[in-house]
Amino acid sequence: MENNDKSKNESASFKSITELHLNKTGKVSNKWSSYLTYYDQVFLGIRNNSIKLLEIGVQNGGSLETWAKYFQNATKIVGCDIDEKCGVLKFDDERILMLVGEVNSVKILTELNKLGPWDVIIDDGSHRSEDILVGFLNYFPLLKSGGIYVIEDTHAVYQRTETGIKASWNVFSLFKDLTDIINFQFWSHEESIQKKLQVYLNTNPPSWLLEGWIDSIEFRNSMITIKKSEKAGHQKVGEITITGNIAEVDDTPLRVRAARQIK
Repeated sequence: MENNDKSKNESASFKSITELHLNKTGKVSNKWSSYLTYYDQVFLGIRNNSIKLLEIGVQNGGSLETWAKYFQNATKIVGCDIDEKCGVLKFDDERILMLVGEVNSVKILTELNKLGPWDVIIDDGSHRSEDILVGFLNYFPLLKSGGIYVIEDTHAVYQRTETGIKASWNVFSLFKDLTDIINFQFWSHEESIQKKLQVYLNTNPPSWLLEGWIDSIEFRNSMITIKKSEKAGHQKVGEITITGNIAEVDDTPLRVRAARQIK
């Protein structure tokens, strides 16, 4: 009985990201309100886990404090920012680590590779399509199986002439094409992944992309969320399941089931 009461009390002490953000003091943090309600949904299943979270682009560092309070069992909360002023940021929570430097530099990439693998990666960096692409290629492989990769403030892409709505390509066209990669099993006989992505890449796609590690891509206003598969592979649709015994319109499903049973 005591354990149940303790569990209830611990659950009650867990506040939503919305509550934590809107009522926080300390270091400044700015997030669009829609992000907060979305994060409460997408992170609900892992908030009690001993996760590692990386945030690229932290400005004043306030969001790192919010993540540390939300993920109470997190083992590591790491922020990376190119602004040298971020070097002065200090945190009371020993789980929070601040790295200063270009996130796609060999030095920072090597350091973050050592600190990983990561359960959550949030790209709130430059918001430039080219940087988002390079960062995704570098850091998505550092996610654990089933990990979550979020790109924030993608609306900024539209505000630049070179990547606006009339541009030859931007981060939206890239990830829209990556949704085709998720469904590769249904068009693999027509075209290669290499050819599909040649407009974005100067070299062959990385092996993890060819192996089918992207499980899903979700588009929201100003956000893109990519989830990593539990295991690699392009046969993602699974086996068809046929239930019931009455087919008054089309008995094809019953015949398919019968044929499968004979085999």
